[in-house]
Amino acid sequence: MRMCKGVWSLLCMSWIIVVFLSELGDPVFGGECRSDGLFKGVLDNARLKNYAISSQDVHALQDCVVACMNDAQCSSYNFQVSGVLLHKCELNFKSRSAARPGSLVREDGFQYYEAIDSLETKNLTCETADCLNGGTCKETCGMSFTCECPASFTGTFCESPKTGNFLLNYHGSTMNHHTSVSVTGEDFQYLAVYVWVKPSSSDGVVFSYATDSNPREMALLFNETNVVLHLGGQVVTFDSSLSENEWTHLCFILSDKTKLSFFINSLQLQKTTVLSHEVTIKGTGTLVPAFDQTSPGVVNISSGSHLYLTRLYIKDTSSLDEFEILRVVNEPKFAMLNSEPFRVDWKKFYHTKSNSNSPLIAPSDEPDIANYDLQFFKNATVEVDISYERPIETFVLAMWIRVDSAIQSADIFALESESSNIVLGVIQDDGNKGYKFQADGDVERSFANVITDTRWFHMLWYWRSSTGNLLFYKNGNQMSEITDVLKTQSLPPIINGALKIGDEDFDGDITSLNLWSFEISLNRIVTLALNPGNAAGDLFSWKSVEEAGYVVSAPSKCHNRPGEFDLIFPEADPSIKNMISMTSSLTTTFKTITAAFWIKIPSSSNEFTLISYAVPSQVNEFSVHFGTTGMWTYLHGNRSFVSLVLSSLVGKWQHFVIAYSSSAGNLYVFHNGERILKSTVSTYSITATDAFLVVGAQQSGYKKISEPRFQFVGELSQLQIYRRLFAAGMIRTLANRCWSTPGNFFEWVEIRKNVQGNVKTRNPSECIKVKNGETY
Repeated sequence: MRMCKGVWSLLCMSWIIVVFLSELGDPVFGGECRSDGLFKGVLDNARLKNYAISSQDVHALQDCVVACMNDAQCSSYNFQVSGVLLHKCELNFKSRSAARPGSLVREDGFQYYEAIDSLETKNLTCETADCLNGGTCKETCGMSFTCECPASFTGTFCESPKTGNFLLNYHGSTMNHHTSVSVTGEDFQYLAVYVWVKPSSSDGVVFSYATDSNPREMALLFNETNVVLHLGGQVVTFDSSLSENEWTHLCFILSDKTKLSFFINSLQLQKTTVLSHEVTIKGTGTLVPAFDQTSPGVVNISSGSHLYLTRLYIKDTSSLDEFEILRVVNEPKFAMLNSEPFRVDWKKFYHTKSNSNSPLIAPSDEPDIANYDLQFFKNATVEVDISYERPIETFVLAMWIRVDSAIQSADIFALESESSNIVLGVIQDDGNKGYKFQADGDVERSFANVITDTRWFHMLWYWRSSTGNLLFYKNGNQMSEITDVLKTQSLPPIINGALKIGDEDFDGDITSLNLWSFEISLNRIVTLALNPGNAAGDLFSWKSVEEAGYVVSAPSKCHNRPGEFDLIFPEADPSIKNMISMTSSLTTTFKTITAAFWIKIPSSSNEFTLISYAVPSQVNEFSVHFGTTGMWTYLHGNRSFVSLVLSSLVGKWQHFVIAYSSSAGNLYVFHNGERILKSTVSTYSITATDAFLVVGAQQSGYKKISEPRFQFVGELSQLQIYRRLFAAGMIRTLANRCWSTPGNFFEWVEIRKNVQGNVKTRNPSECIKVKNGETY
């Protein structure tokens, strides 16, 4: 027992005095050198895990000091500085240097202290510090250190990933290493769980969540024929199996304590299940992938499963829109679904790989399913057999495509069977290139002038027998609607049919072609148009092309699309027009308008006009102006104001959406995905004829920009202007990423072509790099 006697009593008293003095200052790590009395290497926001002798609540830091000095086994301690009346004090029987690598982790609100042994007086410097994951150690004053971390890691020792780009690979009961995450908080009244899994056997455990009262408080298992969910003492079995050695996305949602929805690869497996009684999931427990537990944190080794697992998240939410589930399937990196934090974040499962038996695989871009193109100078025709025996009441065909400029006429897609024949092709009429849609040879409709260049774009065809309407979407925007196309005839069953892509005349590239047999919402259409990805149709899935043995080009070049740049507006100069100006190419009026953009400003003292849209009869037909206290929106000369604290916008990328609908006369403003204004204004149509757009300055009159006023100073990215509205959920999606579908009124790529003055282009985009959808 280390008692405070003799010399020790003097040292104890000195230490306590030092502690009191040190508590008067701010906690420091990495900037100043610091060593407190008999303890060294004081690290803020750090905690040594798995070596605690005891844990107790204390009133002050000196109580923890005395507790450690009075315990002969104590080599270090963790002190919780974030407590209010009481603070957690954890005594450790090892120091950081003697513990297993990775045991000292970043944890906000804790400080780590290490005892100075009489036989060991080395400071915690780069000689003893381990910077993890490629971090570089830098000494400060010869007594402390900092770790300079690579871009994808953070933390005291670069121990915490910024992204979820890693896998856990489990290979059964031979594993002597498992990963667990402690869950704390209030009981779950509702929740959403989603995860990617790739099993290498026909049965296993995806994860188990154990509490003190139930080792299977929540568990997800699978066997040859079913997926089985344990939820608060109830067991629900779903009639579906997981394909071996293939990635599958699983999602289940508990709402109202009794309603359970289950999705596989973003498709709802069956109608919402009503549980036999209300379920409340305990909020404190331990989550372990690939193993059953006998008690919290204690695994049943024999239950070890053979599988890969990634991106396991749990959220306190009662519902997720289907398009949000589709988004995390299509683009796994975009995990954040709304502004609320995760109860369980996948990044918490990251650990330093200490031995060859660790399940960690990092970094990893998986699941990256069917990330390839078909290039039709290599494949004259691709043909894949499909089998589907139900009558088709709905037909959705989506793909990303790039069409060569030399094409005159060609077939892109054909779905053929003994009783049905659907053809989608390219046509050219009077120099305007477009599409034709043909069904059973006697119904043909065309959509002209929709192929305007050789760039990649997303197209989607949507037909419903209930309405007889054939809809065509380009980049998520509806281009045309033709009624009564197939209303008098239902497409016959497609049995033992064949899907053909391309013909000998088609020259171009295609990726992410999928075919669905169910109705699709506009939000899902926009989600598919954001980027190619892992979405899979139930009639035909894009991954079937490679499985059929066809030559593909990987990775897909479709991700490298124009528009990935920022514009930088310099300090205002009255003699220089630092702005953008362009004329509308449309000669019509429309009832809705939406402007979406990202900006970053260097100061809150500058008043500026970002968008000045004028027509001959009205200079403020549609304008967006930022003052020092908020934002003004002008519609047909009428203005609306919403207050903003501009100082909070300085130095960080901010997302704004301004939307107007004349049907109800409503004006909406969204900031970073949250609605901050809904205002009722006069109803009128937006005029496009002879319209003149200025970005970064205000017009004093129609096309009067000889002396531009209120010039914008800062950075701008992804300004898109649409003749449509977006649902609130989709606006949240757009606010989580610095990328959007091209505007169908003014497009960001075209806006750059009209830059004036000293406005500079930055490529690649900083905004896209910073706001790339990851949850950090």
